[in-house]
Amino acid sequence: MKIKYGALYEELDLNKKWSLIAFRVSFLLRRIAIIYALLMTTHLWLQIVIAFAQEMIVLIILGWMNPYEEKWKWKREILNEWFITLTIYHVICFTDGNSVEMRTFMGYSFCFFLSFHVLYNIFFIMTMALKSTFWAWKK
Repeated sequence: MKIKYGALYEELDLNKKWSLIAFRVSFLLRRIAIIYALLMTTHLWLQIVIAFAQEMIVLIILGWMNPYEEKWKWKREILNEWFITLTIYHVICFTDGNSVEMRTFMGYSFCFFLSFHVLYNIFFIMTMALKSTFWAWKK
């Protein structure tokens, strides 16, 4: 499976019964998110609710099944999903139902958490790049 699909299944533990199912369900939910974002352009609240429900489902599946070979990759993915859930929550609070002061505060909070999420992922990308460079240089 890893040879056929390459990097798509690289981090998964294919010896576990549910890891492939968990990955495919989360992959399918992300494709559904793209479809409803394109089709329901006038229904913002429905998009937000569906995105929030989708993230909760993915978070529950990841927490329950642990489809990854190494525990730190599973924890990293859980934290990434939690950041996405937190971002969707900020979008909910940023709508017209709240006061201008609240939306301003939520906008700054949104920028902070989104920046932290990006820096968190850049840190892991840089760490993996440096490790592979170091091992290539050492050989």
